[in-house]
Amino acid sequence: MDFTKKKMKIKTILLLLFVLSITSASAGVQAPAVLTDEIKDLHMGPYIEYIEDRTGELTFDDISSPINENRWKVNNKNTIDTALSRSAFWIRFKLTDNSELSKWFIQLHGQYMTCEYYQPYKNRYNIKQVGVGHPVSNKDLKIRGIVFAIDKSFDDQFHYMKIQGPFFINLSVIVTSYEKFIERIFKEQLYFGFIYGFFALFIIINLIIYLYTKELSAFFMGLSLLSYILYTTSSNGFGFLYLWPDNSSMQHIVFFISIHLLYISFVFYSRKILDINRILPSLNKIITGLIIFFITAASGGILFFSDLIFKYNIYILNNFSLLEGFLLVTFFICIASLLYLKYKYEPARIYLEAFGIFLIFQILNIIDVYFIKFQIMFSFLDLGFFSAIIILNLAVIKKVSLNMRNIQADKDKALNDLYLAEKKSVDELETKVEERTRELAEANSKLQELDKLKSNFFANISHEIRTPLTLILSPIESVLQGDYGKEIDNNFFINLQRNAIRLLKLINNLLDFSKIEAGRMNLKILETDIVQFIRMYIGSVHSAAESR
Repeated sequence: MDFTKKKMKIKTILLLLFVLSITSASAGVQAPAVLTDEIKDLHMGPYIEYIEDRTGELTFDDISSPINENRWKVNNKNTIDTALSRSAFWIRFKLTDNSELSKWFIQLHGQYMTCEYYQPYKNRYNIKQVGVGHPVSNKDLKIRGIVFAIDKSFDDQFHYMKIQGPFFINLSVIVTSYEKFIERIFKEQLYFGFIYGFFALFIIINLIIYLYTKELSAFFMGLSLLSYILYTTSSNGFGFLYLWPDNSSMQHIVFFISIHLLYISFVFYSRKILDINRILPSLNKIITGLIIFFITAASGGILFFSDLIFKYNIYILNNFSLLEGFLLVTFFICIASLLYLKYKYEPARIYLEAFGIFLIFQILNIIDVYFIKFQIMFSFLDLGFFSAIIILNLAVIKKVSLNMRNIQADKDKALNDLYLAEKKSVDELETKVEERTRELAEANSKLQELDKLKSNFFANISHEIRTPLTLILSPIESVLQGDYGKEIDNNFFINLQRNAIRLLKLINNLLDFSKIEAGRMNLKILETDIVQFIRMYIGSVHSAAESR
């Protein structure tokens, strides 16, 4: 019986030793990170122990209790693998300061996280809370991201942090010296200053182009750049820092709305720069559908995004939005390829060149990240984006040039048409003037002829009128003077009557000219006795002959 009890005790002791060995192996104790004057940046990954809190309900008292000591896992990499997890991560580490430097900073890389920093200070812990859900005033330094100033009395004590995502692939914690930190901040400000200055310059250029030419592609290009500024401002933390310091959730809403506003502006820009309305009107319904989709998505961001942010990882939504952009750009690249190959439309060629160069820089960026490190200030992704923007603005300038060329061609055509119309009018007028001049010359010739006829007519008519008057007056004067040698008989008076009737007919014929001019004179052709006509004429001059 005693032997059995001893045997059981031995088994129990061995089991306890085995459990303790496993516990110590799994938990482990990381060595403290030693800070020296030579160190500028220190990746804390190899010095960190962590606990993944899937429910997010663990408190500082829970994780600092000896009961949970075996839950701490040793991290052996420069970063902590988070793999898009929504769990809370508790980390701890120790620091030993062997440097003469006055200040050190600890920095977490990420913009959408919440961090509680339990900083050791004289046998107690000061709590600092920053990130999503906390105002900017909680920060030690008014800079973007999560940064804490480290107190000098931290030696040989654990620093604790509770970090809650959403996370990307991994979590990076870096301790930085004051000099290196200031240098990094300066480079960062220079970097973002150049980027925002670059965008502002091209926004102004496109605004000027639009105001002077009314080219809508320039307006939508400027709106796209402004939307991209809002997108980057919300994603890199500057928006939270300067625009909405007391409402950190605004960066998620602005992020989602601005990226869809960017897509809407890009759709309008592409439709205008590629002149799809004129060249491919059959695609208008598809493009209108895209615009409605992105407007709906942006509106949904305002109404529902606050709920979505707690249900889905922001990086997943970001990647989904980037997938939307990739499909959108691919769609318009296909259209541009068709326009250039089939119609040789020059802005389409420039459009393709922009995204072709962007793709080349993307490939260089992959090489830089995964294979060969290029020591350059800007990433190849940034350089590709800058190049694409410049070339897309060249497409705007080309479109404006084409429009001005078309406008000038229309003006030249209109002026030529006006010149031809005026020339035709002048030719017609000259023809009419020549015809009128000829008509006037003919009329003048006829008037001269009529005047001549009139003169001849009055010369003849005066003679014709004077003859019967003479034949009437001569016999009467002869009688009155007593020179008439014959007796005054009936023949005398018959001759006077005949000449008076003749004179009356001449006067009536003269008055009939008014009827001729009015076209109311009818010509009557009658047979006459020529012998009687001759006798009448001889009789008319007989008395005048006798009086002489």
